[in-house]
Amino acid sequence: MYCVENTMAQYTVTKVKGTVTNKSSGELLKTGSKLKETDLLSFSTASDLIRVIVAGKGVFVISPSPKATRQGNIVIEMLKSTFHLQSKEGYLSGRAEEVEYLPESMETDNTVNTKLIISKENKYLFRLADYSTGDGSRFFLQVTYPGQQPETRALKTNKDTLLLRQEDFKKNNQPDPENAKYVLGFYSKENNSSSSLIEFEPTLDAANEIANIIKVILEASNEKDPGILKKQCYKEVYEALGKPNELVFNQAFREQITEKDKKKSK
Repeated sequence: MYCVENTMAQYTVTKVKGTVTNKSSGELLKTGSKLKETDLLSFSTASDLIRVIVAGKGVFVISPSPKATRQGNIVIEMLKSTFHLQSKEGYLSGRAEEVEYLPESMETDNTVNTKLIISKENKYLFRLADYSTGDGSRFFLQVTYPGQQPETRALKTNKDTLLLRQEDFKKNNQPDPENAKYVLGFYSKENNSSSSLIEFEPTLDAANEIANIIKVILEASNEKDPGILKKQCYKEVYEALGKPNELVFNQAFREQITEKDKKKSK
């Protein structure tokens, strides 16, 4: 456990798990919300938590302490009295710069986050020497609902790129149930056989949270080096949401840092 001692520190929320309200202002916390250590927080359950960034100090995960006031399931505590667990430093330091190919690009680090972020459209590079789609071979998504037989959904490609969209994770235009299981597979027409490449746990980024978190980190961080800022943003997105698609993350970072530079120049 690590507690921030500077009572003047400003906390900026990067992610909320559960329902947490700032009783001092009446605000329902969300990405980008600002907090002071004297703010009184209301957690809907004892397992709720928030992730915050404090300029010059890093990222913290905040949850109620055992001494918090309990009113049924509701837990109320002043921010400065809550648990402040500092986010780890050092790992993932270079991952935002790597070029990964399928299926490794869909692998997640269990010590960080097991989920894979699915944005509106994701592009995963693959080696044509390993997965040639010119002869009718193709990638597919195998989806299994509990107690049902697996179903197969064909996926689109463009040259050496697999296109994975949020629509691929819906049935009858409705999102699949959370307990569905997913496997990326490849059908070889030459061998007339299918193989499983990787099982993964998707999370749909319907609210564009990747861009929102990057924006918050860029505004709250004192770092000036764009390379270090990029690593900070990648790390927080990965920890808070899941592993992002490389191309989606890079585009979002470029857009947000360009927007920040425009504001500075005004």
